[in-house]
Amino acid sequence: MMIFHPSKSHILSITCANSTNIGTNFVYSMNDIAIDYTDLEKDLGVHINGKLDWSHHCNKLYSKANQRFGILKRTCYFTKNVNKRKTLFLSQVRSLFEHCTIVWRPASESSIDKLENLQKRGIKWIVNNLYLSLGDKRRYYQVCKQLNILPLSARFDYKDVLFFHNVFYGLSVVKFPPYLKRFTGSRLRRSHLDDLCFVSLISPPTPQNLTSNQTRCNGISKSYFYRAHLLWNRLPYELRSIARPSVFKNELLKYLWTNIN
Repeated sequence: MMIFHPSKSHILSITCANSTNIGTNFVYSMNDIAIDYTDLEKDLGVHINGKLDWSHHCNKLYSKANQRFGILKRTCYFTKNVNKRKTLFLSQVRSLFEHCTIVWRPASESSIDKLENLQKRGIKWIVNNLYLSLGDKRRYYQVCKQLNILPLSARFDYKDVLFFHNVFYGLSVVKFPPYLKRFTGSRLRRSHLDDLCFVSLISPPTPQNLTSNQTRCNGISKSYFYRAHLLWNRLPYELRSIARPSVFKNELLKYLWTNIN
């Protein structure tokens, strides 16, 4: 049996309340030793705070990736081959953005752009053209297609949908949350939905036309299953009906490349 060490344990309260009020009402202890409260904790490589705001984790990843990219440029400057530079960048820098993205995927445009800008710098290094202009999205996507490197925003979508596919076809021990239900209504009422689509019983506070069986919930739009079911519903029916993971991955990549604009 694992024995917890009090000095290596911390308490993290996840709440919308003011952080200054956290930990003032109750003291947790182990072996008669009080456990300290913390505002931030790293668990399985992901930095978690009390408001489930992933900006701190994104900043940490950006700093670490930026450091690795700097080391990569200094130590592998002699490599001019595009394929070799691409492999080095993907394995040493971009790989940092692959771990648990369904948990910490940034919700704000500023955080996504910050990480995307690092990849743009990486692409300039890969093609050995530091003066390449990638400010225009179409130009950036064009170069990404040439190198077969998905933009990070599309890569996040790819990881979200892959995991949703595994849950849907029973390839994961994770189950759908109770608020997600398979659509069983009439196509005449919601013509864009089919038998492979999902509907959520809770919705963000922004929509004004909620049905009678929906509940408003702040922050739900940033959660994995809510955003993933929307991505899943937008996929073509033929793509969602593919059960084999290897085939689904290939077809999903083709679909994402076709719809990047």
